[in-house]
Amino acid sequence: MIRLAIIVVLLALLWLWWRRRCSERRVNQLIGLERGGEPMEVARMVIDASRFDASLKTRLRLHWQALLKLMAPKPGVKMLLFVVAATVGLGAINEMLLHQSLVLVLGWGYPLAFVVFVLQLKKRRESRFQDDFPDALNILSGALSAGQSVVHAFEYVGEQLDNEVGREFKLMSERLLIGEDPDDVLRRSGASFPYVEYFFFVSTIRLNLSRGGQLKEVINRINRLMFDARSLDKKKSALTSEARASAKIVAALPLIFLLILKYTSPENYHFVMFEEGGKPIFYYVLISELIGFACIAWILRGVE
Repeated sequence: MIRLAIIVVLLALLWLWWRRRCSERRVNQLIGLERGGEPMEVARMVIDASRFDASLKTRLRLHWQALLKLMAPKPGVKMLLFVVAATVGLGAINEMLLHQSLVLVLGWGYPLAFVVFVLQLKKRRESRFQDDFPDALNILSGALSAGQSVVHAFEYVGEQLDNEVGREFKLMSERLLIGEDPDDVLRRSGASFPYVEYFFFVSTIRLNLSRGGQLKEVINRINRLMFDARSLDKKKSALTSEARASAKIVAALPLIFLLILKYTSPENYHFVMFEEGGKPIFYYVLISELIGFACIAWILRGVE
């Protein structure tokens, strides 16, 4: 169990490193679409998230607020459903495969299940953002083209969109109307949607407001950049769909074979899962799966 826990921790660290790398590549991709002949280092000065590093206490507070936003609405109901579903699922897995102490399985399983639960909530929220944000940019561009100010254009977006993006634009317009500094309002808004596209939008608007210029043209350019970047992502997803489907099937095979082995040959199943002589086989399968996924991820990184 300790060895398995070490593998899980190493896998979590690898996932965190991978997420950071993906975020950096996303930033570089947007810069590459925008900068033209401008040096990459100069362009990163505008949208580099590391320039807004905060203290540990501030980061924990922001993470807690982000978690509450993910749980909204009715966070208590969602947490109750999570606890019930996780308890039933972990109990079933323990009964079918592990045959360990239920307290031990729940102690290890609850944190892992909660991480998966939060990741799914983040994925759903990001998907909604990807669908709603282009509409907000189109409405904002139209309002600016009609001659409205930035404040009233933000307010108009909030009135037209009945979703999370629209409410954020409405909140920004209210803060601007009461006299808050535009740079501070946009900076705080950037923390509401921790996505590269929104951070790129906020940083570009801040730079444009501080230096002046035609905001309508900037919004149109941002809209075009978002469309081009999303088109590239969809093309990459289409090119790698077969490989990703194959990887998921291969990943499911060991679990399927273990279930078949449990009911067709209980002696061999018990030998592989619980006896010291069979545990190397189990760990070999697990490690080979992780190595295979790492190789597939490395190959997919090269798809442009």
